Amino acid sequence: MSKMRSGRPPTSTTPDNIERVRRMLADDRRLSLRMMAEELKIRLDSVSNIIHEHLQK
Repeated sequence: MSKMRSGRPPTSTTPDNIERVRRMLADDRRLSLRMMAEELKIRLDSVSNIIHEHLQK
């Protein structure tokens, strides 16, 4: 029997991924969200969340 888990599902918004997105944008600000998501192998909405919630000042 499997246990039901409550709360949010696992996320790709880790400190490592935040830093990776920051470095990618520093290298090339023309990258699209889709290109970054494919490169990092994380969801497009995770990339968007990282940019808007963690990298904007």
